[in-house]
Amino acid sequence: MLNQVNDKAGLLGSERLTARQTRTLWEICNFEQLWSSTTPAPFCGLFSPHNNLMLEYFEDLDYFYNTGYGGPRRLFENMNCLLIQDLLGFLDTSDQTENVRIYSTHSTAFQLFMVTLGLFDGDVPLTAANFNIQANRQWRSSFITPMATNLAAIRYKYLIKKFCPGGNDEVLFLMNEKPFLIPGCQSNGLCNVNVIRQRSSRFIGANCATFACSNN
Repeated sequence: MLNQVNDKAGLLGSERLTARQTRTLWEICNFEQLWSSTTPAPFCGLFSPHNNLMLEYFEDLDYFYNTGYGGPRRLFENMNCLLIQDLLGFLDTSDQTENVRIYSTHSTAFQLFMVTLGLFDGDVPLTAANFNIQANRQWRSSFITPMATNLAAIRYKYLIKKFCPGGNDEVLFLMNEKPFLIPGCQSNGLCNVNVIRQRSSRFIGANCATFACSNN
């Protein structure tokens, strides 16, 4: 891939781009193309469709081991102890004046939260040797954390318990404004709050100051 990019740029000898420089140009290409989606970004012309797929996979490998399922999974899950407790508290609150809680973060923290929720976990781990069989991988950073990615948990209070005592509150999860499935929930993204409580039971009452640093 490096040879293809350098040959296309017409660079020879000591002028040829290193792997780090090539990735930097690719990142510039992505940002410029985002800035003006209707005008071709100049640096993007250096990369073929296959070059783009390889660089995307290289980035996915980085995320997979640093903030994904390739790292110490239980430790990564536990890092979000406070966030899970806050989510459960919001879903359970009876305060009708609090309509929304908003958190802003970086892609790395967002991906760690996806690990806590058990999302985008594929069957075959990503490695430097199996690029050719990972075309349909679930862990794909360009889909999980594109620019301005967002996750919404919308609470639906069950207001007719007087007449239907068996009912429970529900929550709708949207990722980038689209419903997504959490295991145990409905295919349309709607989920019984009790399912979320059950999946997150080990965080309830936990001392996050120590639990968040645990690999157990």
